[in-house]
Amino acid sequence: MRKEKKNKKNMIIAIVFSVILIFSIFVGIVPIFYNPSLSPRMVEYYSNNQNYVELEGEIVEICPIDTIYLFVSVEYGFEQAFIDGSYNECPFQLFSPKNIIDFLAVGDVIKIISATRCFYDGHAAPIVSLELNGEVLLTFEEGKAGLLEWASKVK
Repeated sequence: MRKEKKNKKNMIIAIVFSVILIFSIFVGIVPIFYNPSLSPRMVEYYSNNQNYVELEGEIVEICPIDTIYLFVSVEYGFEQAFIDGSYNECPFQLFSPKNIIDFLAVGDVIKIISATRCFYDGHAAPIVSLELNGEVLLTFEEGKAGLLEWASKVK
């Protein structure tokens, strides 16, 4: 009788562990096969003009990598997903076919239009309009078109 109970208990434990193992494998494999592109969501979000805000700030760093990244000290309160409230130097990505970087320098105070949503780690807020000393270096239409072109290619 005891041996029968022990076998039954072992069988239940084996079944529970098997179910947990199968569930773990399923949870681990499904994201590999189901990986929806961010592109449609980004294009939808960036197509809506209501999602953009005007900001003014001082350039604290310029990083021309594949695209141009500007680190701009902006007014406190800019709601960015990667800002913890005490940090106000935000990374922005410039979407422009022009060579705007030649006109910019650390210390310049610029006016920009940007969207505040962050779609993934390492994603910088996009600059779709840029003005320096009253001169528009990037119009909203040009910047938004460049951003939407880029967003349509994101995987």
